[in-house]
This record gives sequence, C-alpha cells and structure tokens, in this order.
Amino acid sequence: MTWFAEDPLMIWLSAAVLFTAVLIIYLQTRQRWSLLAMAVVVVLPGGFTLLEQILVTPREAVGQTLREVIAAIEANDLPATLSTISATAVEVRSDAETLMPRLEVIRAGVTDTPVIKLDGNTKATAEFRAFVEVIDRRTGMKGGYFDDLVITFQLEGDQWKIVAYRPVKSWREGVKRLKDGGVR
Repeated sequence: MTWFAEDPLMIWLSAAVLFTAVLIIYLQTRQRWSLLAMAVVVVLPGGFTLLEQILVTPREAVGQTLREVIAAIEANDLPATLSTISATAVEVRSDAETLMPRLEVIRAGVTDTPVIKLDGNTKATAEFRAFVEVIDRRTGMKGGYFDDLVITFQLEGDQWKIVAYRPVKSWREGVKRLKDGGVR
C-alpha cells in the first residue's frame, strides 16, 4: 500500500471518514469513549503525516533524482547533471558532456506526472513526457525537444543514479554528427 504511505491526502481522507463515523456514534450515544475516539482521530493523522514526511520510499527517491537532474539541466549545470548519472552509464554521460556545453537550456521539464515503476529493490524506470527549449551556442539557433522518455535508474549506495534512457524518437544520429564536427 505505497499509495497510502506516499500521499498525505489519503491519510487525511481516511481520518475524515473515520471522524465522521465516530461523530455520528457520539451524537447518537453521547458516551465519553466516543469523544475520546474523536480526539485520537484528530491527533493520529498528524503523526502519520509527520511520519510520511520523514520516511522516503524508493519511488519518492527516484522522483527526487528525476527532479534534481531536470533542475540541473535547466540551470545548465553539467557537474550537477553528471552527479545524477551513474559512472557506468558511459553513453548517457557522453551525451551530457557533448550536448550541455554546446546548448544553452532555456527551459526544461516534464508535462505530465512521471510513472515510476520499481523493479526489485535496486532498479526503477520513470516514464514521462519531457520538453527542453535550447539555444545552440555556436549558431544562435533556438530549438526544442518534446518527446516521451523512459529513464532507467539503479540504486548505488543510498542514491538512485541514471543508467540509461530511451526516447521514443532516436536523436543519437544528431549527437553523432555533433561529435564528428557538427552540422554545417
């Protein structure tokens, strides 16, 4: 039941339903135990919400890594971007090292909520629609990229790192041309 542990809204909705039931019992019976039960129902969700803020589930940790890499890309921060990529992900690191110095990112983000799927305890994927708006530093041309992406993460120590990504449209040929001297 990770949805309950990851969303404080579910905690408070459950408490509201329980409080309503206890309130009806109190109004019908006027017994002290039901008044005490109402107080417990008010205090308990606060404790659960605090616990939800303290505990970070693997799905939340993957989502945090995804937010960090998007923020680093948008800030044109190559070292921060590389810190979210596994040292073993040679192709992903090479793409970042080739493209980020060449392109100035104006905006980057996701247009929908990422769907994060865990594959055991050490692997995860995030599926989402990404966008990026850039300016080529050499030519001054402005362009954009908008596509569905699947990013694969792996748990390394206590951090989730990007090990691969797969866009729906393959733009690796364009990256290869940039590495070979650029498009003229």
